[in-house]
Amino acid sequence: MAKKLCILRVILIIFSGLLLDGCTTISSKPVGIEPLKTGTLQEAGFDPGIFKSVDTILQEAIVKNVTPGAVLLVGKDNMIVYEKAYGNRRLRPHIEPMTADTIFDLASCSKVLGTSTMAMLLIQDGKLQLDTKVADVLPQFAQNEKGNVTVWNLLTHTSGLPAYCDWKEAEKLRGNKTPDDALIDYIASLKKKYPTGEYYIYSCLNFLTLARVNETIAGESMHSFLKRRVWDLLNMTSSGYLLTPEQKLRTATTTSTDSLDDIGIVHDPLARYHKATDKHCPGNAGLFMSSGDMAVMAQLILNKGIYNGIRIFKPETVDLWTQPQIHLPAYDAKKPDNKGDMVRRALAWINYQEPPYISKGAPEGSAIGHTGWTGTYIWIDKHTGTFAIINTNCVHADPDPKIGPYRRRVIEVIQKSLN
Repeated sequence: MAKKLCILRVILIIFSGLLLDGCTTISSKPVGIEPLKTGTLQEAGFDPGIFKSVDTILQEAIVKNVTPGAVLLVGKDNMIVYEKAYGNRRLRPHIEPMTADTIFDLASCSKVLGTSTMAMLLIQDGKLQLDTKVADVLPQFAQNEKGNVTVWNLLTHTSGLPAYCDWKEAEKLRGNKTPDDALIDYIASLKKKYPTGEYYIYSCLNFLTLARVNETIAGESMHSFLKRRVWDLLNMTSSGYLLTPEQKLRTATTTSTDSLDDIGIVHDPLARYHKATDKHCPGNAGLFMSSGDMAVMAQLILNKGIYNGIRIFKPETVDLWTQPQIHLPAYDAKKPDNKGDMVRRALAWINYQEPPYISKGAPEGSAIGHTGWTGTYIWIDKHTGTFAIINTNCVHADPDPKIGPYRRRVIEVIQKSLN
């Protein structure tokens, strides 16, 4: 009897350990032990009759030439419950159909799935802190009273830096420097638009700077670091700043021209000038990823840092990364007091406060996401365990993106169809 009790006790200890390792609810298998599997809408609690109108919405966007095509991937409860490709990923000089495994230029989704991912791992490693002063890592950044800007300011867009700059100004001053060094040095020389921490300006310059901070601390490029610490471990074979020839064949074009030479070339002007090399990668854009790999990242966050039995982040790191950090007025130079709408953000992530992006009755900070200028989108609802990837290359159809209202309508349908 004593022997049986001892065996039972060992089994309970092992099971308890598994539950602690990424499990938030008692289930037959602890959360994160298995990779994403294929399920049905009904299994995940969606009403298929309501849900099917997502097809109509995305087809409408294609018919109205808002985008040449799209990929929609929806997941819940560690299941992919809907995955579909629509339209084409190239219109000129020939038609190329959109496929579910198409790789997209993530544009600003790179900020959350690339640059901040690396920053949070370095913070978890103890090599970087949120209160680390940028100038302590990049001494040239202390110019024009920016010595007080911290990593936290970069991640929350409260540094005081302007939203964007002209790469041609950096090129004028480049001299013998590489373009990436010239751009970082030019950003470091700029004056602030407002006192650090008082306002919010969504700024690509924050994340170009943060990428260089990451790489200086780590001693390697973001591509190398993320491949080693995340992508290879989680079998994310369609992610990178530097694409292989095979990956380029699956990549959606993001220019409005008919050139066949633009595949795998980042759309954003600053990231394109910076370029991704084996030494440095741009932090505001420049990451390419398939919808399936983005789904892995979404599930990794929902699992509090573990996926397929592999722990990437500690639960407390994920909480820090995704919880609300600021509630500040946006800087608006056109208003007398420079105050625009109040903004809430997590570390890099948009922190949604209003429907349809946040579920009814959900606690503050439950819904996060990010958009990309090229037409990419990731949305995660921690309250219901749901995520959606809505990827387009709308800038191939129209250089002025108009996809926003359509993806909002898709999220509305997803929320309405969820019981």
